[in-house]
Amino acid sequence: MVSFLYKWRRKIAHSPLAPFIPQFVSSFFEGFSKRQLISDALAGLNLCAVGFPLALALAIGAGVDPEIGLYTAIVAAVVNSLLSGSRFVVGAPTGSFIIMVFSVVQRYGTAGLGCMMVQAALILLLLGVLRCGKFVRFISFPVIVGFTIGIAITLFVSQLRGFFGLSIPDGALDVVGRLHNVWKYIGTINWYDGSIGLMAMCVIVLFQIYLPRFPGVVVALALVTSVSYLCSFPVATIESSFGPIAHTIPLPKLPVFSLSLIQQTFPYALGVAILAAVESLLCTVTLDNLMGTKHRSDCELIAQGVTNLGISFFGGIPATASLVRSTAAIQLKGASPWVGIFHGIGLLGLTCLFAPLTRRIPVSALSTVLMVVAARMLQRNHIKMLWHGQIGETIVMLTTAFVTVFIDLKTAIQVGVFISIILFLKKSSESTRGQLVPATDHSWAYHHRSITVAEERSTKVYEIEGPFFFAVSDLLVNLLSYFHPLPKKLILRLRHVPFVDSTAVNALKQFVNTCEDRGVELFLAELNPQVRESLDQFDFFSHFPENHVLIAVDQGFL
Repeated sequence: MVSFLYKWRRKIAHSPLAPFIPQFVSSFFEGFSKRQLISDALAGLNLCAVGFPLALALAIGAGVDPEIGLYTAIVAAVVNSLLSGSRFVVGAPTGSFIIMVFSVVQRYGTAGLGCMMVQAALILLLLGVLRCGKFVRFISFPVIVGFTIGIAITLFVSQLRGFFGLSIPDGALDVVGRLHNVWKYIGTINWYDGSIGLMAMCVIVLFQIYLPRFPGVVVALALVTSVSYLCSFPVATIESSFGPIAHTIPLPKLPVFSLSLIQQTFPYALGVAILAAVESLLCTVTLDNLMGTKHRSDCELIAQGVTNLGISFFGGIPATASLVRSTAAIQLKGASPWVGIFHGIGLLGLTCLFAPLTRRIPVSALSTVLMVVAARMLQRNHIKMLWHGQIGETIVMLTTAFVTVFIDLKTAIQVGVFISIILFLKKSSESTRGQLVPATDHSWAYHHRSITVAEERSTKVYEIEGPFFFAVSDLLVNLLSYFHPLPKKLILRLRHVPFVDSTAVNALKQFVNTCEDRGVELFLAELNPQVRESLDQFDFFSHFPENHVLIAVDQGFL
C-alpha cells in the first residue's frame, strides 16, 4: 500500500497538471491517519466559536442580512478546503471586503452584489488558469499595507453609528461624510447601546491580553446579550434591525445580470479579485513559512475563484483565505484540508440549530466586534517597518491609505496597482546600467591575446547590464557624444541582458542608423538566446548584418 501511494505521489508531482492539483487530493497520497482526522475535526469545530459570530458581524457591516454571512462562511470553508493549493488554508469572509461590499449594496442593491461576485470569481479563475500566481506578488508590500490601513480606518468609522446607537439616516458612504454625520447627530446617542458596546469591547480586549487562546468574542456577545435581555435595555438587536434569522440554507440560484450592472460593478469586482488574490497568497506564504511547506499559487487562485462563484449562488459576500482562522487551526493541531471541511459542517450545524437564538444580540456588540477586527488589521510591526524604511515606500503606503480613506476603494485599487507598476519599473530600470569597458578588461580574452594601443583607440566596447526595455531605452541616445574622436568600431556587449522589448529594439535600430550616419561600424557581442530570439521576432536582422554579431568581444579586434 505504501509503495502504491508513493508511486502515485510521484506521478502527481511530475504531471503537467501538478500546479493545479488541490492539496486535498495530494493529501490522500501522502499518508493519512485516523488520529489526524480526529484532530482535524476537533480543530475545525473549535474554529466555529470564532467563525459564527464573526460571520454575523461581517454580514451586518457589509449591509446585508446576518444569515448571508453564515452562508458565505459555510461555502467558503468547505469549497476552499476541497480546492486549495495549501494544506492549511481555511476560507472565510474577512474584514478587507466589508467597505467595498457595503458600497456596492448601497448603490446597486443585492443584484449588484451578485453581479460583482460572479465577475470577481471569473477574474480569479482567469488569473489561476493563466498561471498568474507569481505575478500577483508584484503588487508592492507598501501598497498592500497602505490599502489595509485605509480599509481598517474606514471600517472602524463605519461602525460608530451602530456602536453608539445613533439615529443617522442612510446616505454618506465616505469617511468624511460619516464623521460629519456622527458629529451632526451626536445628540441622538443611545447610552444603553454605547454602554453595551463598551462592555463588549472591554471583555474582548481583556481576553486578548490575558486569555488569548479563549474565544473572547463569544464570551463578550453571550455576556452583553444576557445583560441587555435580562435588564430590558432599549437597544437595537439583530431581530429589531433585520428581522428573524433563517435557520435553513436556501437553494442556490443564479445572480441577476445586465450589461449596465456589469459595467457599473466591474471596478469593484476587479478590486475584490485583486484583494482576494493578494490576501490568499500572502496567507499561503505565511503558512508555508510556519510549517515548512510549499503551496501551489495558481491552484489557490482557482480555488478562490470557484469558492466565490459558489458563494454568489447563495447571495453571499466575498471570501478568501483567512490567516486568522488558518493559524488558529494550526495551533489547534489541524494539519490538513479536512479542518476547513469540518469547520463548514460545524457552521452548518450551528446555523440550523442556533441561528434563531442570535436574534437578541445587540447591534452595538457586533459593531464592537468589527471595530476590533479593524484594529487587528492595523499591523503595527509592518507600519513601523515601512515608516522607518525608505522614504519612497513610506510615501507609497501613506498615499494608498489616503486615497482609500478620502476618495474611494475603486480609485485606491487603481492607484495602488499603478504605483506598484511604477515601483517595479523604477527598480528594474535602476538595475540596468551601461558602461565603457577598458581594454585592460581580460574577461573577453577569447583568443588569449593582448589589445594593442591602436586597436584600443579605434575600437571601443560598451557593455549593458540588466534588462533592456522601454524604461531605459534612452541608454544609447547620447552614447556617441562621449567619444572624442569617434571610434571606427563600437562593440555593444549584451552578455548580462536577460531580455529586450520592442521599444528597446526600436531604439537599437535607431542607434544602428546613427552609427551608419556617423561612420561608426557597430557590432553586437555575446547575445544570450532569449535576446537573439527577440531580435529575430522584431525583424532586427533585416537591417543589421549577421556577421556583425559576435560570439565573443575580442572577435571585433581581429
